[in-house]
Amino acid sequence: MFLVMEARRAVLSHAVDGNSSSAELLFECIPSGESGVLEVGANYVFMSEKQLGGHRDRSPCELRLWVRDKGRLSNERIAKLGLSEEKIGELGFFPAIGPGPGDFFRTQPATLEAFVFVNGQLLEDIANALKVGRKTELIYVDIEHKGALAYGWEPDGSRIVWKIDNAREPSYVNVTGLKIRLSLFG
Repeated sequence: MFLVMEARRAVLSHAVDGNSSSAELLFECIPSGESGVLEVGANYVFMSEKQLGGHRDRSPCELRLWVRDKGRLSNERIAKLGLSEEKIGELGFFPAIGPGPGDFFRTQPATLEAFVFVNGQLLEDIANALKVGRKTELIYVDIEHKGALAYGWEPDGSRIVWKIDNAREPSYVNVTGLKIRLSLFG
């Protein structure tokens, strides 16, 4: 199962820790016109604006995709995250947050956040392409989680249903693949 999205914005961040530094990319994404539908629990949906008509009873989610260097992780951290050849990260659903007592926190809508770990050379290649003005055309994120994800009734597999028992708690599925299409010339 995969999600198709477009990046509205990309942010490259650098962190320096002692003698080493690392970079990460953040893509703020919206569903593409060919994305299909991801229903998240009973109340949320990730789908393009033009498809939203049939799902007006659901709140739309945005998606943030974090791409990080797997080589910067310790073996202990890789094991804790459960990363392998089959699992390169996680997609998390984070429910909406209302203001807390005393209104110290602002309201935040429900979001989807994907954390993907790739080799450092790939991360550098993507960052360099973006720095010289290449645009992302489409981003594909492969997801899977037996028992939590299922296809809808549509024969073309255009709807994915993410079963969530408690929509007030974060939920996670595995990211098994990432494909970023960059335009080489305009």
